[in-house]
Amino acid sequence: MLAIGKRIISEPTRLLRGHCIYCGRPAGFLRKFHEECRDRHRRASSVIPGFFPKFFDSDLTVERFCELLHAAAEASFIKPAGLRTIAATGVSKMVRRILKQRLPTNADITRIVKIMEGLGDVLSEDPFLQELFAKADILAQLDDGTIPELITVVGAMPIEMRRGESIIWIFNHVTSYVNFGPVDIAGDSAGFDLELDKVAYYGVGKFRRAALPRGRLREEGFGDLIVTNRNLYMLTSETESRRIPLARINSMRAYAEGVFIACDPSAERTRTFALSDSWFAANLVVRLVQLARPNNSR
Repeated sequence: MLAIGKRIISEPTRLLRGHCIYCGRPAGFLRKFHEECRDRHRRASSVIPGFFPKFFDSDLTVERFCELLHAAAEASFIKPAGLRTIAATGVSKMVRRILKQRLPTNADITRIVKIMEGLGDVLSEDPFLQELFAKADILAQLDDGTIPELITVVGAMPIEMRRGESIIWIFNHVTSYVNFGPVDIAGDSAGFDLELDKVAYYGVGKFRRAALPRGRLREEGFGDLIVTNRNLYMLTSETESRRIPLARINSMRAYAEGVFIACDPSAERTRTFALSDSWFAANLVVRLVQLARPNNSR
């Protein structure tokens, strides 16, 4: 027992007087936080990600932006680890806003990297952001006529690649479809055509409502779609694969859940692929077709 003046307080009662998990000051009997501290923390956590797109459109330096973020986080009881998680959400918003309109330039990517470096290891907090940033970087390099080298394959590959051929990306969990009868692109109102004679960018918002015409598709196989700088390989098992030369692709159509690819001269190579990221697949293959064509002047 503890005696303080004329009051006697038991040890268990003293232990029940908690401290605020946010500010660290006494919070009162059986309380873990002050409501105003919790509200400030929650409000900052939801508002801070929105600062990133606004910053990208401003003239504020990366150093000053990071200083302001750290100050806002400290004032709202957000710890460094929490700030990295929130920053990952903010960077993702910023990159997605850019990708709705255009591809990021080299200057954009440099600026984004500086932000992530200034806020710690932001990329490690969000695997989705890692993948999104890698995809944007790949498309930006292809726009410059450079073949990116970001994919490393460990172990033997079940396909035989040609000399000078390198893997650009691997789409997992892909379903391959063939069409019933001739393909009527003109009568397909759901998807939209992709330009192969020029380099165009298709923003992420364009893919939202273009559903696959599954009523005229027959499933052929399920597996991985390997994209190289020369070919597409649909891998359905360790021994079975189908190759589509990029230089032979003569038309493409995009949907929310996949892409249609027609190859000349063989109709047997015409396929529709259902995959998780048609935005990236469409923009990726269009650029690779441009670079693979013999008359490419880029």
